[in-house]
Amino acid sequence: MFFTFGKGVTGVSYKAGGSLADEITIFTAPNKITAKKMLESVKSYIDERKELFAGYAPAEVTKLEKAVAVQKGKYVVFCVTDNIEEAKTIIDNAF
Repeated sequence: MFFTFGKGVTGVSYKAGGSLADEITIFTAPNKITAKKMLESVKSYIDERKELFAGYAPAEVTKLEKAVAVQKGKYVVFCVTDNIEEAKTIIDNAF
């Protein structure tokens, strides 16, 4: 899935390769309304990834089920990692 949100949206993402689901992505929207739409798309993306990984790396599905996907004003952040509690703390402290 590719994210297409229109004018004014920027983002940066890091994904692990191969059979790992680890990922962090941060989007900046021009406003909170666009950010809310982005968050819904991110949640759909995570669901798609669960289905994909279930077929060849089922252990990674657990990470995806615990993924963080949050909107902080005009920002949307999502993270998939083994240490999700630490990631949540870092994200909360950054905004």
